Amino acid sequence: MKTYKAIAISVICLCLSSSLALAGVWDMIGHLPQGAVNDMAVGRYVDSLGNNCMAVVAGYGASGYISDAYYYDPVADSWTGLPLFPITSNGPAAASVGDTLYVNGGYNSVTYAKRESTFFNDVSGYMWFNFASMNMLTPRLNHGLVNIYGHYLYAVGGATTMSMADSTVERLDTQGGPPLYVKPMPQGRTNAVTST
Repeated sequence: MKTYKAIAISVICLCLSSSLALAGVWDMIGHLPQGAVNDMAVGRYVDSLGNNCMAVVAGYGASGYISDAYYYDPVADSWTGLPLFPITSNGPAAASVGDTLYVNGGYNSVTYAKRESTFFNDVSGYMWFNFASMNMLTPRLNHGLVNIYGHYLYAVGGATTMSMADSTVERLDTQGGPPLYVKPMPQGRTNAVTST
């Protein structure tokens, strides 16, 4: 029995060391400009030069709820400020369609209500816009937001109350048309992480 365990452990170690060799190395690129922030939205952002960047928006920092927004340009290895997000929000989600960054949902730091609002900032980066027709059907926070099939955004799961994970999924056509529900997930999920 001990021989089999030793062989199994050796195989696992060999597999792990092989996968680590192929995995690459993480590099520290610096810190967020506003320091440690919880429950912020993170999404791809395209700057005015067409570079793919990473945006961070809103959240909860050392000074409380924040509306700061920045993007990181990996080519320049620098952070640049975006206009302040119009509202303080904890737990929003972000995703891009083309050169437009969308941020929605989150937790209202004044009334403690979940938000359904959707804001967007295009490549000009000068200001945030909101159209009521783009708001989510279900107010939620700590949800996923992902771009699929070109111009569609999907809001996935999250929390609709402070203790309930939601299973609904809704789709927004960023080229027009009202948001609509699509098939829900088999079970509710919150604190979603998505990638586009």
